[in-house]
Amino acid sequence: YEATSKHTTANTEKDSDGLIANIDVTQDDMSIDAGFFPLENWNPQPKDETYTIGDFVWRDEDHNGVQNDGE
Repeated sequence: YEATSKHTTANTEKDSDGLIANIDVTQDDMSIDAGFFPLENWNPQPKDETYTIGDFVWRDEDHNGVQNDGE
Protein backbone atom coordinates (compact mmCIF):
# COMPACT_ATOMS: atom_id res chain seq x y z
CA TYR A 1 0.00 0.00 0.00
CA GLU A 2 1.01 3.58 -0.50
CA ALA A 3 -0.44 6.88 0.62
CA THR A 4 -2.52 9.05 -1.66
CA SER A 5 -1.15 12.41 -2.76
CA LYS A 6 -2.53 15.82 -1.85
CA HIS A 7 -4.71 17.51 -4.52
CA THR A 8 -4.88 14.45 -6.79
CA THR A 9 -8.12 15.65 -8.35
CA ALA A 10 -10.02 18.88 -8.91
CA ASN A 11 -13.10 17.26 -7.36
CA THR A 12 -13.10 18.61 -3.79
CA GLU A 13 -15.49 15.83 -2.72
CA LYS A 14 -12.86 13.20 -3.54
CA ASP A 15 -9.65 15.15 -2.96
CA SER A 16 -7.20 13.91 -0.34
CA ASP A 17 -6.32 17.07 1.58
CA GLY A 18 -5.25 15.16 4.65
CA LEU A 19 -7.92 16.18 7.15
CA ILE A 20 -7.12 15.62 10.81
CA ALA A 21 -9.69 13.79 12.91
CA ASN A 22 -9.80 12.59 16.50
CA ILE A 23 -10.60 8.88 16.61
CA ASP A 24 -11.71 6.74 19.54
CA VAL A 25 -9.49 3.68 19.12
CA THR A 26 -11.46 1.71 21.69
CA GLN A 27 -14.30 1.20 19.20
CA ASP A 28 -14.51 -0.45 15.78
CA ASP A 29 -15.32 2.11 13.09
CA MET A 30 -14.94 0.80 9.56
CA SER A 31 -15.81 4.20 8.04
CA ILE A 32 -12.37 5.66 8.86
CA ASP A 33 -10.02 5.77 5.87
CA ALA A 34 -6.32 6.54 6.24
CA GLY A 35 -5.89 7.32 2.54
CA PHE A 36 -3.91 4.19 1.67
CA PHE A 37 -4.66 2.16 -1.43
CA PRO A 38 -3.21 -1.01 -2.99
CA LEU A 39 -0.30 -0.55 -5.37
CA GLU A 40 -1.43 -0.85 -8.99
CA ASN A 41 0.64 -3.94 -9.80
CA TRP A 42 0.51 -5.49 -6.33
CA ASN A 43 -0.34 -9.17 -6.68
CA PRO A 44 1.16 -11.25 -3.87
CA GLN A 45 1.49 -14.96 -4.57
CA PRO A 46 1.76 -17.58 -1.85
CA LYS A 47 5.12 -19.33 -1.76
CA ASP A 48 5.15 -23.10 -1.72
CA GLU A 49 7.98 -23.52 0.74
CA THR A 50 8.59 -26.09 3.44
CA TYR A 51 10.58 -25.73 6.62
CA THR A 52 11.95 -28.12 9.15
CA ILE A 53 11.83 -27.56 12.87
CA GLY A 54 14.58 -29.27 14.80
CA ASP A 55 14.23 -31.41 17.89
CA PHE A 56 16.83 -29.80 20.15
CA VAL A 57 15.62 -27.60 22.99
CA TRP A 58 17.54 -26.10 25.90
CA ARG A 59 16.83 -23.59 28.63
CA ASP A 60 18.72 -20.43 27.73
CA GLU A 61 19.44 -19.29 31.29
CA ASP A 62 21.28 -16.08 30.30
CA HIS A 63 18.94 -15.30 27.37
CA ASN A 64 21.74 -14.81 24.84
CA GLY A 65 20.49 -17.29 22.22
CA VAL A 66 23.64 -19.43 22.54
CA GLN A 67 23.90 -22.78 24.31
CA ASN A 68 26.66 -22.20 26.84
CA ASP A 69 28.28 -24.82 29.11
CA GLY A 70 25.80 -25.90 31.75
CA GLU A 71 22.72 -24.86 29.79
